[in-house]
This record gives sequence, structure tokens and C-alpha cells, in this order.
Amino acid sequence: RLLECTGESICKAVITASELGLDCSGTLGSGYMVPYRNNKKNVYEAQFIPGYRGLIDLARRGGEVQDISAHVVYRQDEFEFELGTNPTLRHKPYIGADRDEGKKAIIGAYMTAKLKDTPDLKIEFMTISQIEGIRKRSKAKDDGPWVTDYAEMCRKTVVRRGCKYLPLSVELEKALRVDDEQFVG
Repeated sequence: RLLECTGESICKAVITASELGLDCSGTLGSGYMVPYRNNKKNVYEAQFIPGYRGLIDLARRGGEVQDISAHVVYRQDEFEFELGTNPTLRHKPYIGADRDEGKKAIIGAYMTAKLKDTPDLKIEFMTISQIEGIRKRSKAKDDGPWVTDYAEMCRKTVVRRGCKYLPLSVELEKALRVDDEQFVG
């Protein structure tokens, strides 16, 4: 569908990706050029959408985040999570057929971030129903990455939510704003 997108929208998407310093080819997982139907103009338009790897890269580039990662939790995994003044997380993935079941085996996703100069670990966990609530508000809820790469979208959703607790660089803040454009409400 990208070949059907307006030239202007493709240029705009490439410029946005380059302003953020992210690859828009999708090869590295840092960002994607996604075609959307503009029904008012009766054309397809390309939009740059940052991937979860791109958001992680931008968080690290800001200089205050030492480490950040995101993972999906499946039904048969051993998983313990506790909030409070000393939050903890323990995740031991189950290696088996559970993961082959895909979307229906996922129970949630989490992000952990270690900031420089502090022993604190930032943890964000989202249940599958919270993630589904976000998916339902997306323009591409029944199409695109929510269908082809559901686990990756779970990771991205929890990273987006977790970024609220991280020091934001100008680039990361802009990437989150650009990503917000894919949601209707």
C-alpha cells in the first residue's frame, strides 16, 4: 500500500524519521512507514510510526537511562510482580507450546528501566485487558501490526506507558507525540 500513498505523505514520514534519528524501513524495528486511508481525501497517506525499539533507543540516547527492556508474559510463565517502596519483578519464561498459541496465551507485558545515578528500577506492567483497551483505540486495531506482530505491539504499548516515568529527551517526547497520531481518541 505504500506505493499507493501520496508522495507528500511519504516525504513527511521520512523527514519525521530523520528528525528523530530513527530508521523508517522497519528492518531494525526502530520505526515503520505505515499507510493509512484518508477517507476525506480518498487517498492513502504514509505515516511514520516509531517502534518499541526506537522508543527504547531514544530513551537511552537521552543520557539518563542506563538500561531499558520490555517483555511479554505468557500464561505458563512464572511471574511475580510487586509495587511499593521497593518494587520487584521476577519473570521466568516457560519454554514450550504456550508461546506458539500467540495472542491468546499472552497475559500481559512489562517494561523495566534503570536510571543512571540511582539504584531505583522503574517497572511498568500492563495486563492484557489494559493493552487491549489501547489496541481498540488505535487506527490499526484490526489491521497492520496489531494483527501481524501482536507481541511486539504489547511491548511497545507498555514502553509507551512506562516512558511517562522516565526523563524525556526532546526526541523521545516528539516520538511519543508522533506515535499518538495513530490513535483516534
